[in-house]
Amino acid sequence: MKKNFLLRIFVASIIALCVGYGVSRVTEKAVCSKWDFEDSWIVSIIEADLLETQDEVFAEEWATREWDVRFLFLGGEYRGTEANIRVEHLEQSKLELEPGVSYILSCNEYEDGERQYFVSDVFRVPQLAGIFFGAVAFFCIVTGAAGIRALLGLGLSLFVLIKIFLPGLLRGYSPQIMSIAAVSAVALVTVVTVLRKRRCWPAAFSGAVAGCGSALLFGWAAVALLNLSGLSTEDTSLLASSVSGIDIRGILIASIIVGASGAVLDVAVSVTSAMSEMRDYDPDISASDLFQAGINVGREILGSMINTLVFAYFGNSLVTSLLILEAEPLPMALFNNAVFAEEVIRALAGTAGLLLTIPLTAVFGVFFLSKRTSQDYYGIGR
Repeated sequence: MKKNFLLRIFVASIIALCVGYGVSRVTEKAVCSKWDFEDSWIVSIIEADLLETQDEVFAEEWATREWDVRFLFLGGEYRGTEANIRVEHLEQSKLELEPGVSYILSCNEYEDGERQYFVSDVFRVPQLAGIFFGAVAFFCIVTGAAGIRALLGLGLSLFVLIKIFLPGLLRGYSPQIMSIAAVSAVALVTVVTVLRKRRCWPAAFSGAVAGCGSALLFGWAAVALLNLSGLSTEDTSLLASSVSGIDIRGILIASIIVGASGAVLDVAVSVTSAMSEMRDYDPDISASDLFQAGINVGREILGSMINTLVFAYFGNSLVTSLLILEAEPLPMALFNNAVFAEEVIRALAGTAGLLLTIPLTAVFGVFFLSKRTSQDYYGIGR
């Protein structure tokens, strides 16, 4: 058994590498053929010579370097041709120009017709596509049908969030209503694709939605009590100034709900699955024992899920945390910081959602999974 599993991992690794390489090559050709911008091109460096650094600069962080570079154009109107171009970029940037590497070459054109060329970034789309599809291939081979169903659910969930939830927010719909609707759709997709026993679907779905509703209530109350506006970062300020009439505070609450939904859904599915297994093991189990089994399983999961939420939010705000710590603020000033307060509320709202998801899922599990209810009233089988 162990040898078969190790052999599967080895084969999956080889296939994933082949898939990743093939996808990266196809993606590179596809993107380069469709790249048609007037002020940027995909290029590969043939040769690069560093010139002398400019003597006069306004500040050390704005010092620039000039390079004489021979480029091969991979996309755009000059595709397939070579050109010698002088480019410059900030000396403090970590972008090194290396032969054989693909970059994005951009330019600024001034009123007098002069053009200033610079390398804006590495061209990494093919590598990213290769890593993604290679990882998908590896995951599907190792996990089999269960992994394919999980990826299908993830894809549908992302479709709901990107194609329905985000456009709805930009159109001015209520962020709270949109978030609950989106989370409900994601929960429905997840339980249908992940849980094989159909009788588990109503309990897991109801528990997840109820837990997200609890996180919504906690987040709404905390945001109102702390008088958080949602304008704590440059990104939110830019969004508020770019999209008129958008509800930034509502979007803050929506982000709390969506952020907590993953852990809440995980707990609801786990508790429902455990209760279903208990009922299969003992078809005559009493409602109170089935409820207690769900509560006990939820307690075991709760600790790790809280860590998952807290560390996810901490990792997401790591750069901001470093900036705050580097400034050496007073403890009182730190606790009064809006960014710090928002992250704390996100973690606490997620925790509140988890705490209520366990008993609520257990209640729904007793209702939907008891022998008499599921078979006599609803006709829901395995």
